[in-house]
Amino acid sequence: MKVNNLFIRPILFLLLLTSFQTLSIGQESEVDIGYLKNSILITPLMAVIDDTKSSIYYKRYLIRNSSKFLNVRLGTELLSNVNHTYSTGFKEKMTSINFKLGIEYGVNYGKSTLYFGGEFSNSRYKMNGAMMYPNQDALFNSNEINIDETSSIRDESTLKILSIIGFLGFKYQIVNRINVGLESSIGYGRYNSELIYADPIFSFTKNSLEGSLSQLIPNRFIFLEFEF
Repeated sequence: MKVNNLFIRPILFLLLLTSFQTLSIGQESEVDIGYLKNSILITPLMAVIDDTKSSIYYKRYLIRNSSKFLNVRLGTELLSNVNHTYSTGFKEKMTSINFKLGIEYGVNYGKSTLYFGGEFSNSRYKMNGAMMYPNQDALFNSNEINIDETSSIRDESTLKILSIIGFLGFKYQIVNRINVGLESSIGYGRYNSELIYADPIFSFTKNSLEGSLSQLIPNRFIFLEFEF
């Protein structure tokens, strides 16, 4: 799958913004004494509540004081595998791997925080015996991948989705080191679906499909965040 300037430019922007913010603090300490440098964000039960993909993030703070913060966040999606039952009764589990890297900037108002940022996401799905292709809502929702059974059970299918995501969120400190919040997102991605035939027909060894995805979701996450 080709990666064009639509993806390269935002990634370079994220890296440049991180470097600029880190250098701009000058004599100011990166993380003020008394403020924790790390956090873990989890999105429990989102796949059950709203069919959105459950995720976990690790955040590392580059700047943090009483008024603002800047962090790098690294995440992956959990519990988003899809089980498919074929018309023949055979059951196949779609396996997936996801990696997300982004930056987050926030402003504190007492115990409340408003934040925004962007991230790069790379998802890969794999299964046998069918060709996969995503609906428009497949960027953030779990069960939005179509399954085409017009192939042998031994054929191997892969689906790759590369996307750029912008997000806006709010969180509130309920007790020391624990926050609860909500995050909204908008994303644009490109996908490539490929089916490799176990027994080539008329010299055809594979079938491929590619396209674009876009999605806006007001409630991507309801989350808990633990600081340490």
